Amino acid sequence: MSSYKFFFVEKNGIFIPIGSWSRSTEVYQAVRAPYEKITLAKEPIKEGIDELKRKKKDYLSYIEETEKIISDIYKIENVSLSEKIDNINDYRIEIQNVSESIEKINFAIDNLNFILNIRDPYEKVEVYVGEEISEPTLEDIEK
Repeated sequence: MSSYKFFFVEKNGIFIPIGSWSRSTEVYQAVRAPYEKITLAKEPIKEGIDELKRKKKDYLSYIEETEKIISDIYKIENVSLSEKIDNINDYRIEIQNVSESIEKINFAIDNLNFILNIRDPYEKVEVYVGEEISEPTLEDIEK
């Protein structure tokens, strides 16, 4: 069974859904939210963005280290060209996979920044987040 994080805009006690993300997404994994309750989303989103940026930085470092390993493979002696090519191809596939993960992270960061900017404290419009709660009421706000 899939689990979802739901985001809502609240105005005058009415909650309007603005997005939901399943367990398999970067947004779901990065944003903390109460189960079957809702909470103001500002801090969880900011913390989620920070976590995603750290993860992206780690992935970029991994790619850099893997590129160094590939360049070292070229210099290895007493190994067949075919074996070198196989190893390099394996590392290139890994870099491609990590690059795809970075694209997902960038997409998640963009989504979270967009949601964060929907807030309008001057108009008393806030964004809330909750896990497994698709139709919250004022009573569902975590205290």
